[in-house]
Amino acid sequence: MDCREAQSLIVPFIEGTLSDEQNEKFIEHIERCGDCYDELEVYYIVMVGVKQLDEEEHMLVDFNGDLKKYIAFKKEQLAKKHSRSARLRFGCAVAFLLLLFTGGFAYYNIYTHPDLAARYIRQASQAIHLDIHVPAGEKHTLITRKADDYFVNNAFDMPLRRIQAQNSEEGADK
Repeated sequence: MDCREAQSLIVPFIEGTLSDEQNEKFIEHIERCGDCYDELEVYYIVMVGVKQLDEEEHMLVDFNGDLKKYIAFKKEQLAKKHSRSARLRFGCAVAFLLLLFTGGFAYYNIYTHPDLAARYIRQASQAIHLDIHVPAGEKHTLITRKADDYFVNNAFDMPLRRIQAQNSEEGADK
């Protein structure tokens, strides 16, 4: 951010109408640039002073100290938002890894230890009162087709083609 852009953002900064990204860039600039900080200080004194005169409150105010507190407050708000988003990203990454690990563990156990998988499935089905019968030592699969459905005379054949061929033969027989 250059000085001209920073000086155009002084009033919105004091009024608190800048976005988080603009606040971050503005604060970074005024911490490095003494001239822009001095300009900010002048605007702050004028705006707060006019506001006090309008409200007819005449109290002693440490304008410089208040401005530093305001800048510190804005920096703290930005830091909280950054840490919140970092925690959210970290939590999502941990959840994804946990899900991946659990899925890998289940996949490994089901395909390398079918008897254990059958026992776990039986226990889970009993817990939710669902009747799934899987004999111990046998693999449990949700695939209902057998190899014979696809191989006819040791050649691969799609079941749909066989059905269509059988239907056309039956139609020819009539």
